[in-house]
Amino acid sequence: PPEVLLLTAREREVCKLLARGLTSKEAARLMGVAKTTVDNHRLHIAQKLRMDTHGLVAWSGAHREWL
Repeated sequence: PPEVLLLTAREREVCKLLARGLTSKEAARLMGVAKTTVDNHRLHIAQKLRMDTHGLVAWSGAHREWL
């Protein structure tokens, strides 16, 4: 979907990890960053896609092939 173009590469990476069912803490460990960094990415993604951070997980799962 076109909204994927709004996301940075790092934000898409976070979406992919969320779509796999990882928590922010697990994603942070894999990415080599702090959990707060992943949480900030989640917030920015949700703002760009105009949804809450909980809806982001469902959106990521539904659009895995676009990420």
